[in-house]
Amino acid sequence: MPYYTRFWVLHLLFSVYNNVSSFAVQANNIINVISPNSEERTRLMSIGTIIGSALPSVLNVALPVLATMTGGYENLRTYRIVMPALLLLFIPMVYLLAYKVEDKVIVAKDHKPQISFKQGAKAVLSNKYNWINTISALFGSINAGSVNFVTLMFVYALRKEWLMGIYLTIIGVAYNPGLILAPSIIKKFDKRNVRLIASAAGLINLFGQYFALKTGNIIIFTLSAFIFILINTPSDVAAKAMVADQWDYQQYKYGERLDGFLGVFGFITTPLTTLTGMIVPTIFASIGFTSDWDILYDPVMRNKILYVALIINAAALVLSITPYFFYDLTLDKHKAIIEELKKRAAGEEGVLSENADTQTEVPAEES
Repeated sequence: MPYYTRFWVLHLLFSVYNNVSSFAVQANNIINVISPNSEERTRLMSIGTIIGSALPSVLNVALPVLATMTGGYENLRTYRIVMPALLLLFIPMVYLLAYKVEDKVIVAKDHKPQISFKQGAKAVLSNKYNWINTISALFGSINAGSVNFVTLMFVYALRKEWLMGIYLTIIGVAYNPGLILAPSIIKKFDKRNVRLIASAAGLINLFGQYFALKTGNIIIFTLSAFIFILINTPSDVAAKAMVADQWDYQQYKYGERLDGFLGVFGFITTPLTTLTGMIVPTIFASIGFTSDWDILYDPVMRNKILYVALIINAAALVLSITPYFFYDLTLDKHKAIIEELKKRAAGEEGVLSENADTQTEVPAEES
């Protein structure tokens, strides 16, 4: 296609994809309201992820094999045949997501929120935990477009794509222990501390995989990733649980949950993310890496790009976790918030009940 045609077609396709993929966000939103108890939510996240990752684990093994049948990951036939076929197979399963799920937010039964967009946006923007998450995500987007170390190792360094399936299967085993232990680990160390520990492990893993790629050592590469996933999996659960907690805090401080107003931050982050997304391509272009990925087969060029990717990824990781040093919504503080919300809901129900009785009472002279 001519460049201008390719541009608008790709934009259209990515726009459609973003709408389809939004179900993953809704899955997290369901978890946020499925229980007011933070520990119970954490258990549901852990157990749900174990169940939900079973099929993708199988797919991680099958996909490289299927890709090989259509010419590998570098062949367009893979993206025209294999990927659409899997899309059509799995999309119907998305509709099982919300089957018989109940909302258990702590509010009076007859509570009817009435809030303008301006009020909701102002309240959400005044929530410091929203800003911590947003700033962290913005810093984390700095490495958008960076090369993937796994792809570098198996596709370009070893030139054995079929080994990627075995690698993904081995490290996939590390997720289950982390998910099973996540509730107890989070209860002992608290969510923020679990995330900080995982970030330190992430830095160690980056340098471990960098060394493994430089030396072509697949054992060190796999072992480093395996240990990191063991440590990082509880952190992923903690991150989701922290989002749920921050909406409880929102309701506690402003009287309404206002979950739907989080999109307000998109007006701020979208243009900034677009700008940060230009950083990596610009840096790579300055060292001679643009759209020709075949140069990654050259060991000298690959090591040069690998070094730059290491610096970029490490910087993004350090910057993205820094805001969480200011996060102070502990487990005990959250429990106190939930207790207060229960008292408010009970009090509101009592007032609503009294008002209803007053309105339906028949005057003595009429009776």
